[in-house]
Amino acid sequence: MALVVAFGLVGCAGPLEDAGSFDLVESELIRGAWANPLDRVLYPDESAAAMIWQAGEAAIAECMAERGFEYEGGAFPQSFPREQAQYVYGGTDAASAKTNGLKSAIWMEAVRRSSQGSPTPSEGYLAALNGAAAQEVRDSNGVVVGAYDPESCLGTALDTVTPKWAEMDGLRSQAGEVLLAAAEVEGSKVVRDGFADWSECMAAAGYDYADPWSMDDDFPGDSPTEPEKELAVASAECMHSSGLLRAWSKARSEATWKELQDTYPDLLSRWDALFVETVAHVESLGAIG
Repeated sequence: MALVVAFGLVGCAGPLEDAGSFDLVESELIRGAWANPLDRVLYPDESAAAMIWQAGEAAIAECMAERGFEYEGGAFPQSFPREQAQYVYGGTDAASAKTNGLKSAIWMEAVRRSSQGSPTPSEGYLAALNGAAAQEVRDSNGVVVGAYDPESCLGTALDTVTPKWAEMDGLRSQAGEVLLAAAEVEGSKVVRDGFADWSECMAAAGYDYADPWSMDDDFPGDSPTEPEKELAVASAECMHSSGLLRAWSKARSEATWKELQDTYPDLLSRWDALFVETVAHVESLGAIG
């Protein structure tokens, strides 16, 4: 079955913001950075995301039990953890760098799970969970955002717990387009000057790199080595002390806002409305005590 969703990515909790205005504010996700207008779409309030995910997992487990299977867990789409946001800039937190090097927490968890392996599912388990007859799903604009089997346990959970998942996933796809276009700001003078300042700081620490992305090729392994960790810590510290993070996040936030207004000016207001509706719906299910 092809399933292209990640509904757990609901927006941040709190009062709705005016989607027609934009002011630079400090990021709640990345110390020392400016917030991005799309942060609330990509990195949700953790308690709200957990509530939705747990309700989805409970719905799958109930469905699987009715079909004679014990659910192993982990199939309902989850959100990105908020700690992941820093890697938009190549890693900005020295404490994380001491543990993970240049790798993200998501990468390290995937490596850990892969090393553990997984048992072979019993006959019929995957068919009950994922189904077989993939049905295309379109957002409110008629764009295909995924395919799933509504008769499967995963499909049942999506439709029961998060009935607007297709529309929200369509908005997430639009957000991805906006961020991809905004990434071109890395070629701007202000960001390139920031890279040069960061590179100078790194040189003082004994490293020769032109920008944060150029470090990855030297450390391709799955597990971070001690030299990689030391490099990642130096990079994170230089990201702050050189002023690169401040300049880069400002340019990226402003470019994101401009692209939003030029392409999808109602994206944030639509997302906020769907978020409020979804949280209220999940609370009404009473699936989480």
